[in-house]
Amino acid sequence: SENFYGMASLFYNFTGITVLFAIVIPLLIRFGVENGRIFLIIIVFVIYGVLFGLEDEILKIGEMKDFPLVWIFSSFLAVALFAFSFWVSLYFYKKKEF
Repeated sequence: SENFYGMASLFYNFTGITVLFAIVIPLLIRFGVENGRIFLIIIVFVIYGVLFGLEDEILKIGEMKDFPLVWIFSSFLAVALFAFSFWVSLYFYKKKEF
């Protein structure tokens, strides 16, 4: 049971950090470091607000039988989002004037 929660924590952290970077990196490239920090703060507050508002539903998800399948799917989805973010960042970087 303790190993179960350790694995859940690993997948939650991996997915959360990957999604956060997938959102923030293109914004930093597009708007620069100063304005990018403002967007980062706004994004973090929005994410925490949504998670706080959906606390009951998130706890219900934690009781699901097929929960490891949800972890794996969410991790693959986060990696796909990060790959899409790479292409968006590359597009912004090519358009940027130095």
